[in-house]
Formats: sequence, structure tokens, C-alpha cells
Amino acid sequence: MKKRNIVLCVFIVICLTISGCNYKPSKESIINFVIGNQDVITKCIEQNDFSVCYTYPIIKRIITHSDYIEFYCGGTGMGGQTSYYGFFFFASNNVVHVMNALSNYYKGDDSLVFEEEGKGYIWKQSNGDNSLYFEKIVDKFFYYEQHY
Repeated sequence: MKKRNIVLCVFIVICLTISGCNYKPSKESIINFVIGNQDVITKCIEQNDFSVCYTYPIIKRIITHSDYIEFYCGGTGMGGQTSYYGFFFFASNNVVHVMNALSNYYKGDDSLVFEEEGKGYIWKQSNGDNSLYFEKIVDKFFYYEQHY
């Protein structure tokens, strides 16, 4: 009976490991991808046809929001220990507009307060460990990291 329980526990751990999110592209690889493929990505956006974008292995999912487009490139973790990485496309280069749009999406209003950090801006949850960081790559494109 003990042997069976140990085998069951090992099986569960393996399943949880496999089912967790575990592909994290580097910040540099995302930024270099955007810089090298900016024209192709912009053409996909203009034509509202992302089939070409999906041929690039770095792009896992594309989510169209009302004010911007999110290109999800991967993440790590599972449950409350999850991180997401990718880039946003905004028609506007105005950083305040970017902050307001992200705040509206994540909070439902403009109440998220972003602070300068490194080359970008970060919001950190005051009573938790959630955060959202973004920085400009080139005009209209912004790298992002979300941590939950």
C-alpha cells in the first residue's frame, strides 16, 4: 500500500510539472524579435490577419483588446506563482495612454499607479505580489512582464 501511495505521489508531481507553464523567452529575445520583425508584425496588424505572426515560434498567442494588441510569448510557473512575457502594440506612443489602457484592462479603471523603473514603468500591488512592468521597444511596441 505504501509503495502504491509513493508511486501515486510521484505521478501527481510529474503531471503538475508538465501541466505548468514553463517556457520563458528572454527579454532580449523578445525585444530583438520585435525590432527585427516590426514591419511584418505591423502589416499583420494593418491587415487584421495574424496568420504570418503565428508562424514565428516566439509568439504563442495574440489577444486583441479595445486599445491595444497583446502578443504573448511565454511564461513560467503555475497558479499563484505565474509570470507572463511578451509585447504590446499600441497605436499611440503616449506612455500615459498606455498606462491608462493597461489600468483599465487589469483594474477596470485608471487607478493603477505606475512608477519609473529601469527603462520602463512598473505597477506593484500594494497588498500582494502582483506586478506589471512595461518598457518601450520601438514606436508603438512595448515589452511586458506580468507576475502573479
